[in-house]
Amino acid sequence: MAKLSLEQISRKIGDARVAIGKLNDELQNAIKSYDAKEADRDTLANELDKLTSEGKTPTDEQIAKFDKLNSELKELRLSNIGLADKVNTATASLNDLEADYKIRQASNSLDDALTGSAGRIGNDGARLTGAGTRNAGGLSSQVSVLPRNQDERRHDLAVLLTSTVINQLDPRRPVHVIAAQFAGGEHVSAMLSNNMLASDYDRGGSWVHGEYSDMFIELLRPESIVRQMGVDVVPLEDGTMEMAKETGGPTGQYLGEDEDATT
Repeated sequence: MAKLSLEQISRKIGDARVAIGKLNDELQNAIKSYDAKEADRDTLANELDKLTSEGKTPTDEQIAKFDKLNSELKELRLSNIGLADKVNTATASLNDLEADYKIRQASNSLDDALTGSAGRIGNDGARLTGAGTRNAGGLSSQVSVLPRNQDERRHDLAVLLTSTVINQLDPRRPVHVIAAQFAGGEHVSAMLSNNMLASDYDRGGSWVHGEYSDMFIELLRPESIVRQMGVDVVPLEDGTMEMAKETGGPTGQYLGEDEDATT
């Protein structure tokens, strides 16, 4: 499968950064203008206070100038708030673009990893998979890869759990985006970035089936409140347990004195 193109989204990120830079420059100049006008207003206010303390009456021109400065400061403040909102909105859009870029980059890296570990393709186009290999699925129809070893699975599980905790603290950041930021977390991110499907190994199904589930279920056992109560543990064969059930309810009737009940 061809790699995802990063050129278009890279261009959008560059344009967004330039736009944010211009907006921020405009905001800083506006803040400096506000500060200068506020200093003029404060100087005039001190002059008016001094005249009042000396028993003198400020001129109409001074009072009019003071009122005008106050009015202009209110307008500038509202304008600065609007500019700050624009900067925040543009920054949020840039963060979304950068997150999308990292997701695409992680997907391309995973595609490289899968392609580099692919099984041979026969003359008829069929996969020549050996024992213990599995179909890689979504990223390429011509790839078969070996299962992840124990150390890799432990690392993946650590990335998943850590990313989930961080997501609980900051829900604005999706779990798969957080996972992609860890070294070697691209594999986890790629699985979580698709809609999870238990029957599809490469769309999160590996977290449901034995490869990963056995690992984190064992970690949860000591935390189980019911187990701490000392209940009996019933072993499950391949995740299931067969129990006899009654297909019909019992019936009974009075037959007569000294007569045996029916079975």
